[in-house]
Amino acid sequence: MRSKKLLITLSFVVIPLLLLSGCEQILGGDETPDTDALVQTSIAQTQAGMGEGEVAATTAVPNTEMVPPTETVTPTVTLTATETLTQTLSSPQAQVDVNTNCRRGPGELYDIVGALTVGVTGNVVGRYQAGDYWIINNPSGSGDCWIWGYYATVEGPLESLPYYTQPPTPTPVVDWNGTWTTKYGPLGGPYENFTVNLTQSDSTVSGTFTYDAEAYSLTGSLSADFMTLSGTWMGSGDSGSFLFHWLNPNQFNGNVSSSFEWCGYRNGAGVPSPCIYP
Repeated sequence: MRSKKLLITLSFVVIPLLLLSGCEQILGGDETPDTDALVQTSIAQTQAGMGEGEVAATTAVPNTEMVPPTETVTPTVTLTATETLTQTLSSPQAQVDVNTNCRRGPGELYDIVGALTVGVTGNVVGRYQAGDYWIINNPSGSGDCWIWGYYATVEGPLESLPYYTQPPTPTPVVDWNGTWTTKYGPLGGPYENFTVNLTQSDSTVSGTFTYDAEAYSLTGSLSADFMTLSGTWMGSGDSGSFLFHWLNPNQFNGNVSSSFEWCGYRNGAGVPSPCIYP
């Protein structure tokens, strides 16, 4: 549009000039017209003819108004706290720090029928009022069995847990008959080793031994569970008291007059530790 208006303006200037040039040649006069003045006059007339509206159009300033950017809204994430649920035990549960035998009753006299091992949970069904024992469902088989509470941790409701009475004590298989290698001496030594031969008859035990080239004899009585033998030893001019405590079929520990150690072993079991009892 702007180029077209410029062309029209130039045509108003150039055409009169050509006419003037022709007139000059026709007239052949010597007078030379003022060309610059004519050009300026033509331009002024042209602009006056076009009007103010067209001049204003050629000088219009483009719209430079900036559209503000649209604001970007970042959604806010709301975190919901996760509820921590605490498990409620419906019945007491037992775990142990050390693998523990499970027996038919409270104590070593009762047979081992199972075991509660580390990492395994036992369902507790009862407790023993007279000692530190818990009754659990046998982890190794059917029925219930007793575990020592020393290594056990019990969690869960105990209010309604019943107390169990101790089962009848089984007749112990304790056999003192035989030949025992014994260790004898004051606490800390020195010690003597010699052989003792024992003979058991129901709850009475008798025996013989040789110590420092002298022959001795002993006689004693067994406790109700046959595990403790207490009595008197005798020599030619010497005597004293003794106490033996059954550990297993091949070991016992004990003392002489409560101040000397006296323990025994057989079948390759080795000296029990501690030797003295109690």
